[in-house]
Amino acid sequence: MQDNYLKKIYTKLFFLFLFVVFLLFVPAGSFKYWNGYVALIIIFIPVGIFIYLLFNQNPYLIKQNFNFRKIFRKQDSIFNMIIIDIVAGFLMAGFDFRFTLTKNYPVWIYIQAFVIFILAYVIVGSSLKENRFFTRTVFDAGLYGVVRHPTYSALILTFLSLPLILGSLWSFLIFLLFPVLIIFKIKKEEKILKEDIYGYAEYMSRVKYRLIPFIW
Repeated sequence: MQDNYLKKIYTKLFFLFLFVVFLLFVPAGSFKYWNGYVALIIIFIPVGIFIYLLFNQNPYLIKQNFNFRKIFRKQDSIFNMIIIDIVAGFLMAGFDFRFTLTKNYPVWIYIQAFVIFILAYVIVGSSLKENRFFTRTVFDAGLYGVVRHPTYSALILTFLSLPLILGSLWSFLIFLLFPVLIIFKIKKEEKILKEDIYGYAEYMSRVKYRLIPFIW
């Protein structure tokens, strides 16, 4: 039964993969967009591995968090804006390649972007190790004792480095909206968390920073 559910998750992941392929390569007008292949590899292979490992640890958690119909029903306008921003960013990267909008792109930007992208995965992996069940309870060990939302920090690093890996400064400008939207999402979520989770208000007073130590 669980194997069938895992297959359903991977089927949905495959269709998401095809959707991203469409967003990148159709506007690019070519399958010679090697940055697109790199992005697909570094996004979907680790995510596939992450789903498998997490499913073996806690199948119920996977069922809760990868129920896509439930996710889209419960999300608000901020979530929808985040999706639109991501779609627009991928489309712009493809158009940038097609019309060579970003010129004289230095190699060191690629290298730094890869380093930041890897750092994002390290943060997610560390968060998973420390709070392996991602429970909706107060948890303040490890990274959660430094910032209250380390996984959101990792997402911001991911979507700011990804357009640079795709070789598009114009796409990067679009993705600059992503951290702004995450900030609004966190503010809204924390109002709910203070009401729904016992001890969360005290946790907020202990851990001052939401995303970046000493900044916010």
